[in-house]
Amino acid sequence: MRLAPVTLILAALCAAPATAACPDVPSVARLAAAILERREPPAPPTGMTMTDALCARERLAAVLAQPWGDQVGWKVGLTNPAAQARFGVPHPVAGAIFHGTIRERSGAAPARC
Repeated sequence: MRLAPVTLILAALCAAPATAACPDVPSVARLAAAILERREPPAPPTGMTMTDALCARERLAAVLAQPWGDQVGWKVGLTNPAAQARFGVPHPVAGAIFHGTIRERSGAAPARC
């Protein structure tokens, strides 16, 4: 599944101690390029708050929407305590699902959010 790395990266961003700020657009563009090219992404900045991580997620979604199309839903992960403990994140995480990353079946159009 193509979105799993995005979810794990954002989980790591959300788990970091608080000292950073929302990543700048060039940093987010480098992360998006690594995701699109299936390369190892750059290390996340240390010290992000939840507010910083949500800002980063919004910026990343905007960049990924250019090649993948509109956002059509959310993928939720780390929904149970065992998964959260494994990744050191005390809450569920969510990542965008884009039109271009899903496969339509039987000619049906995907639902739009």
